[in-house]
Amino acid sequence: MSCIVCLSIYTLFVLIISFIIYYKNQIFYRPLYYINPDTSEKKDVHKQYPEFVVLDHNSFFRIFIAFYIFAIPRFIINVILAVGQILEIKSNMADLKNPTTDPEEWNIMSNTISRWTRWLLWWNSINVNIIKDDKKYLEVYKKYLGDDYEVDSNEKYSLIVSNHLGFYDIVMNMAINKCGFLAKEETKKYCLVSTIAKGINCLFVNRNDKKNREKILTEIKNRQEDFYEGRLLTPLCIFPEGTTTNGKYILKFKRGAFYSLMPIKPQLMTLENNLNYSHAIGVGSAGWNYWRSLCYFGCKVNLHILPVIKPTEFMYETYEGLGNEKWEIFAEVTRKIMCEIGGLLPSDKKLRDSQIYENSLRKGEYETEENKQLLEVRS
Repeated sequence: MSCIVCLSIYTLFVLIISFIIYYKNQIFYRPLYYINPDTSEKKDVHKQYPEFVVLDHNSFFRIFIAFYIFAIPRFIINVILAVGQILEIKSNMADLKNPTTDPEEWNIMSNTISRWTRWLLWWNSINVNIIKDDKKYLEVYKKYLGDDYEVDSNEKYSLIVSNHLGFYDIVMNMAINKCGFLAKEETKKYCLVSTIAKGINCLFVNRNDKKNREKILTEIKNRQEDFYEGRLLTPLCIFPEGTTTNGKYILKFKRGAFYSLMPIKPQLMTLENNLNYSHAIGVGSAGWNYWRSLCYFGCKVNLHILPVIKPTEFMYETYEGLGNEKWEIFAEVTRKIMCEIGGLLPSDKKLRDSQIYENSLRKGEYETEENKQLLEVRS
């Protein structure tokens, strides 16, 4: 009798949670239109912002079944894995003298982080298919960098440039590339995340201070110089789009990764089974997106590891129309290479556009005061 009562309570609990997850995400699927004041034409908000549209199906039945069977065990194991990783990192920090510059000690620290994050990917049924095809890539590289451009798979790199799909991008890069990230200064205050961030040598920056942007560029450049001069062994990963997309587009790149004009290592993530799994968190609460991600049966990510890109005079001269400064040309050529290899579409939208789209769907209307301010800033 007690088993039946417990099962009934559990079923009711899962039913309520599943409904909340479904309801919280339903706003990103409902139709939404606005009237263009200049032409009086009816416009579809989703079609105005295709880069951020959630592509999977918001099925209540699937969420309920998945949550009932494995979402809670997944969450519990995820917490255990996170705590286990943090404890081992703390132990390494206490035992190792200088994992930042000592190759042997760096291998111990980076392998610790990679091992735990690989377990995390496996437990969440995220299958990463690594693709390397330097022969195919070289054809595209020569088009943008010159016929005499050569690629070297073993070339060292201080900075990884990647498109951005969601929070699992961080885990994948930690598992495969053993790299640090550009992290908010506030991350140091988060009791769990801060230990991992310090363990992988993240670069902490103050993103809220607009006057601090030039300082961030200098810090990234210094970080690259430290790597090449042997003062640091951990490469840095930057998502230059500044926000996430649904995996069909690559947004315009910000200058941070390209400003120094030093070599960069591009990588490209593309999704399979996109109708059944939404990897992106471009819109919606990160918390609810995480709970929703626990309700997927699996995901396959194709990770294209591209060769290092070094700026060339051919690139600057041939594609000078892509920007007024050298870093702009470098960034745009990199984006074109990634789009061509991954079969993705370039878009000039930015973080503000993602915010406008999300604001519209949350409030059920496009022409809000907040959106008007964002549109004015964008223009």
